[in-house]
Amino acid sequence: MTRLSSPVGPARRSLAAAICLVLSFDLAATCSFNSQACHHDTPTEEHTCSSVPIELDAASSVSQTGSLECDTATLAPYCGAGGDAQAIYRLTPRKAGTVHVVVDDVYGATLFVYREKCGAPTKGVACRRDASELYFPVVANVEYDVAIHGFPSGPFRITFTIDDKPQCGNGVVEKPEQCDFGAAEAGVNGCTSGCSFAVHGATEQMTDTCPGGDTYSLALHQPRTVTGYTTNFSDDFHACGALRGGPDRVFTFRPIVSGDLTASLTASFDAVLSAYEGPACVALDTKPPTYVLDGLLSCSDRSPGGLESFKIVGAKAQTEYFIVVDGYTSKDFGAFSLTVDLE
Repeated sequence: MTRLSSPVGPARRSLAAAICLVLSFDLAATCSFNSQACHHDTPTEEHTCSSVPIELDAASSVSQTGSLECDTATLAPYCGAGGDAQAIYRLTPRKAGTVHVVVDDVYGATLFVYREKCGAPTKGVACRRDASELYFPVVANVEYDVAIHGFPSGPFRITFTIDDKPQCGNGVVEKPEQCDFGAAEAGVNGCTSGCSFAVHGATEQMTDTCPGGDTYSLALHQPRTVTGYTTNFSDDFHACGALRGGPDRVFTFRPIVSGDLTASLTASFDAVLSAYEGPACVALDTKPPTYVLDGLLSCSDRSPGGLESFKIVGAKAQTEYFIVVDGYTSKDFGAFSLTVDLE
């Protein structure tokens, strides 16, 4: 799926637009485990995705042994990964629930899942880098391609289990949970250890829309950093093609002197970063009042990995700039760190 950019923002990247390569020649490859690299020979015939079939029910677990082999006709890990070796398993659960995948003896690998089709870019279910386990929700009798991606390696064991009962802390939102980022992330992303939304403080709530609460003054070469989360905030802004439903927060910065303003964002979700020049926060005549931002200067939506940045050349002294941290979809929310500097 390709996302379109705002006229003032950078072009939106394509999310794995061509995943399962079907070429008119052979993609033969040889592996060198010592060099940890794949060396591709001259292709001569057609090659398509292949996978190991797995059937899973709630009464048992299934284990398989395998190895990461060189294979250029692979599924693309949409959360990004190094290496070009891969093993794929075609999983068919016989009951709905949450599947737990555990991989032993593979280090630094990426685990990811596509639903139904071999690499359909709009069917991504879960993706985790540098992982030895992964949880993801499944529907009964629907096929899922589960892939291990990384550098060539020797034998490993992969185990599949399924649970039809909610388990807080597994990283999958299951009814009646409101959120679940995994046990290690409880409290960091605005989700409690009981998998419910954290209560926003008064200062946090002010950033739910413009004008964004406190104003941060910017002096030359003295960056200001704001950390927080967007979980359970409202959706008010849609710059750079962000879809409706993605929670966002607004922060106000005022340069003391003129200069170039840079904003950099690191987020745990697929984020959109945008900036507006004040006076841009307008209250519409509604009850309760609805606030909108006008005067979009820049936006960034380059990477699904949550790394965004832009520069505003010639930011004006004593002028308010509203910077919005947004989620691309309604499922994109969590922790972030925003740093703004004046040069």
